[in-house]
Amino acid sequence: NTAALVTGLINAVGLVMVGNFQVDHAKSLHYIGAGVAFPAGMVFVCLQCLLTYRAATSLLHQWLGHTRVALTTVALISLVLSGIFFINESPVYQHAAAVCEWIYTVDILVFYGSFSFEFGSVSGDTVLAVLAPG
Repeated sequence: NTAALVTGLINAVGLVMVGNFQVDHAKSLHYIGAGVAFPAGMVFVCLQCLLTYRAATSLLHQWLGHTRVALTTVALISLVLSGIFFINESPVYQHAAAVCEWIYTVDILVFYGSFSFEFGSVSGDTVLAVLAPG
């Protein structure tokens, strides 16, 4: 759980860099952010898949784990293809790399949306109980 938290934080730092430094104005910082965010995001979703299976108490949770593994597989394939296409100079390959990056990004966002199943039962009372001293 701690490793997932750390990789999630590293991913967030990379995403902040990608979002704040546009490729047209600060190419190196944008690429550094992407180089941090994409692999860290991949490790994060892999760890979350493991945690999903470990915490599964019902068939629904197991299916959620299967869904997350499928999303993680699509993310991995699109990330690898993006890297392959990115190293080519051709504008066609550069465009294909950008499309793969967007597929990766949307896929990861759908993965994050799957957390709504776990957090759906969390209420204000739950948060207060967790934060209560002793």
